[in-house]
Parts: sequence; C-alpha cells; structure tokens
Amino acid sequence: FEAIALDDDLHIEPGCALQIALLPDSDDALRFEIHSIQGGEERVHAQGRACFGDAEATTQVDVERFASQLAGGLAAEAFQARIATLGLGDRVEPAATRRIARTAREAVLEYAVADTMATGGWGLSPDLLASLIDGTAWLSAELGPLPTPPFGWQVHAIDAVRFHASCAPQGYLVLRCADPASIDGSPSRWDAIVCDLQGHPAIEIQGLRLAHVPGGQGVV
Repeated sequence: FEAIALDDDLHIEPGCALQIALLPDSDDALRFEIHSIQGGEERVHAQGRACFGDAEATTQVDVERFASQLAGGLAAEAFQARIATLGLGDRVEPAATRRIARTAREAVLEYAVADTMATGGWGLSPDLLASLIDGTAWLSAELGPLPTPPFGWQVHAIDAVRFHASCAPQGYLVLRCADPASIDGSPSRWDAIVCDLQGHPAIEIQGLRLAHVPGGQGVV
C-alpha cells in the first residue's frame, strides 16, 4: 500500500453504509477509496494505492545489535510504569512488550504475543499495535516535552505499508522517528519494522504521520 491519506476521524457511525471503491491504476496496481454514506451524505475515510506483485527479497536486520541494546534497556514492568506517567488517554495496556531500549531517535522493542491470529490495524495483533502506540509515546517523551495529558495519537497519512509475512509470536518492533512532534500539534513522522527473532522482516511501515490529539480522540 502506498500514498495512504486518512480522514482526521476514522470512526464509522452506526447504521451507515460502508463502501470500498477499487479503480484500476496500472497492470499491477489499483487505487482504493473507503467511504461511508449516511442520510444521503458521503464521507471519505481513506484513499490510497495498492500494488501487487511477486514477493520481494528482504534483507535481514541486525538482531545482534538489538539484543545488545536491549540488554541495557527497560524491562516490561519499568516500561509500563513510565508509560503510566505520560498521560496516554484510553490506552489498553499491552501484554506484548518484554523490553525496550533506544539510541538517538530509534526505539527497539522486544515483543511476545499469545495470539498471532488476532489482527488489529495495519495487520498487527492488538497487543502489538498497542505496543507500537506506547513505543512512539515513550520515544517522543525521551526526545522532548509532550502535550498536557490526557492525549492520544491521530494518524494523518502513511507513505507506504509493505507486507512480507505474518508476524511471528516473538520478535522485534523497531521505531524510527524522522521528525518529532511539536507541542503545537504538527505531526511527527515515523518508520517502523516488525521482524522475527532471526531478523526476517514481516511488516514495514514508512512515513507514518502521527499527531497529538486530546485523550479519547486518538485513532491508530
């Protein structure tokens, strides 16, 4: 998936008709649009481009470096205690995070999930998606001040999402902050990768743009 643009409010109202439009773009790609219709009014929730093709060869990431960083990082209990002080609104405490560490603008998180078949946003399990949200908040707090709590994350756009394989029960989630968020609400820009314990990538997310919103209004 490429060039994904999202509505500021992704909530779908009860009783509306949800439609997905697919339009040919080239021999191996199409454009998509997700919109709802209620009371004769149409609202576009997401637009983007989907590309299809043979699986691309992926490069293994350096898991030895991850292990070295995590040896000096925060264990799950200490990480959750720190997250509890940040003021994330309506968060679900994930059971996936086992340890997290950072270097400059990168956070490496070791995860373990019990149910790999359950999926939430972007093909991630709910626990792993919650860990992504917590990880971005934790690294953001390490890089600079956060807004007055409670706050949440709002997705504005995504440059690309590439699916290589199903997420493994155990592995690493790497978050890289290209542009930190500011207190005035301008979006931050993130890249993320999920890989197994051997370093084989499962999902890559490029150009994930997140902005701070008041607690209870976050959508990821």
